[in-house]
Amino acid sequence: MDRDSVSVLETRLAELEESRAEIDDEIASTKLLLEARAPSPRRGWVQWVWWIPVTASILALAAMALAFVAFDPLCLYSFCCGSPEQTTQERAQSVRSAAQVYRAQRDRCPTFGDLIEGEYLMPDASWTDAWGHTFWIQCDANDVTVRSCRFDGENILEPPE
Repeated sequence: MDRDSVSVLETRLAELEESRAEIDDEIASTKLLLEARAPSPRRGWVQWVWWIPVTASILALAAMALAFVAFDPLCLYSFCCGSPEQTTQERAQSVRSAAQVYRAQRDRCPTFGDLIEGEYLMPDASWTDAWGHTFWIQCDANDVTVRSCRFDGENILEPPE
């Protein structure tokens, strides 16, 4: 290498070292500014913004619970809407309606197997009253009656214990 090339390289090296010193000074002064800055006035409320949707959700759940209790207090305590008597009557009415349709179409008194097989009742339909006693179907000349040990087709025979 000749002297001119070496001289040019030495000059360039000096320039780079000077630039490096300036960059290091800028980095140091920027760090000092960041450490010394005052907290932003918006920073205080921004950290609490997440409380807004959480609070709204809690209030909505409380309102739904209050509406539930206000409009249907029996369900809150019994975990099912309706008394055993009402449940029995609803189940018996469902079976009776299906049996009436079957009888009108087939002109004979159905069994539960007939009602399920003919798709008059869903396979998961309840065949028992609220106390677990099996229903039976009675047909006379004009009507169909669904009974159980505790239900005579219209009334509960034994009061619940």
